[in-house]
Amino acid sequence: GFSKIDKDGSGDITYDEFKEFWKEEDRLANMKLTPQQSTIVSQVFDFFFKFDGDRNGVLDFNEFEGLFKMMQDFKIIKRGTAKDVFNDIDVNGDKTIEFPELLLYFIEKFGILDTEDSQN
Repeated sequence: GFSKIDKDGSGDITYDEFKEFWKEEDRLANMKLTPQQSTIVSQVFDFFFKFDGDRNGVLDFNEFEGLFKMMQDFKIIKRGTAKDVFNDIDVNGDKTIEFPELLLYFIEKFGILDTEDSQN
């Protein structure tokens, strides 16, 4: 899974690598996710769309605050302010969070795609 996204083999997934991967139609099928990893990706997808109140495909800060509170309630995030975490997730700095940015955050912070082919 990890090496499919990490095109340059650096051991890290950049936002640009992830965004290119996310454009692929068969992106999830080619990742060979375990059932647990598939469940996590689905949950992140559900989280994102639950809080995208205006259905424009991005989370602004106000929408993100609801997601942040839920992540705190479920102990997904244990420290940091909503603003700090928002800025960490908003990799491209456009003041919104796109789904690939949120999924990339979960991949980086929680190693959800770590497999034997991961270099981390």
